[in-house]
Amino acid sequence: MGIDRSELDAFNQHYRDFVLGAFPVKITVPYGPYWRSLRGRKWLDARFSQLIAAARGRSDMQGTLAALLAARDEEGRELTEADLIQNLRLVALAGHETSASVMAWAGIVLAQRPDLWRQLLEESQAPSALPQSPDELKRHPFAEALFREVLRLYPPLSATARQLTEDVTLHGIPVPRGTMVTVPLGTYGYDPKLFPDPERLDPARWMGRRQQPSPIETAPFGGGPHFCLGYHLAWMEIVQFLAGFAREVGRRGLRPRLVMGSAPPKLRYLPFGQPPKKTLIELVPA
Repeated sequence: MGIDRSELDAFNQHYRDFVLGAFPVKITVPYGPYWRSLRGRKWLDARFSQLIAAARGRSDMQGTLAALLAARDEEGRELTEADLIQNLRLVALAGHETSASVMAWAGIVLAQRPDLWRQLLEESQAPSALPQSPDELKRHPFAEALFREVLRLYPPLSATARQLTEDVTLHGIPVPRGTMVTVPLGTYGYDPKLFPDPERLDPARWMGRRQQPSPIETAPFGGGPHFCLGYHLAWMEIVQFLAGFAREVGRRGLRPRLVMGSAPPKLRYLPFGQPPKKTLIELVPA
């Protein structure tokens, strides 16, 4: 997108302010959540506008922003600047915050479960290189199972919403067209009908399956025409991370462990499900 590394801290802070707008209270009190959300969005939109202006006319540029600038609709029209900003704002958030959260939770799980660490380490050392394609991911079934189990228990988003385009009846209750319906993504992974003993973290429940994950099992990525475009990228990069983390740490004769006295990891949404910042991991001799 053209975002320089030196700007990452500023983008991170303004995104944290921006997502406070997800809270339902829309009262503009100076330095309150909604006020900070508006301020964060203003900063982000201004910066994305600058990136767009700098990228226009650069035939050598590659990446997401270049692809969006080159995109045309069915009638040959390019995206407006407002469309470009909205897409960049969403992709930068969804493409980083969600995957990073799952990776962080996976690291915490491995630091708490030496048995899972040993399984991941053994699997990651067998192939000669990290997976670079969906076919190569098949050589890392445990890493993939761990990714799906961590995502089940610690989904980055607790809910999503859809606006009804027609009248429907939900559980006997008529809901008129135009109503916003919240879908509780965070609860699906704890349904005992789908996942026996749902509170137990068990990657084995994903191993040896012949069928692809169901729409409910991939619900954290949305569904239908709004299914996440980055699903396969997230799948690839998180399995790569797990394999690479195990290979590198194992090569040094170390293993992850929670720091003594570190804050116990609890899932809270403010508004994303990141682990507490006070939950710390250290690498110790294996």
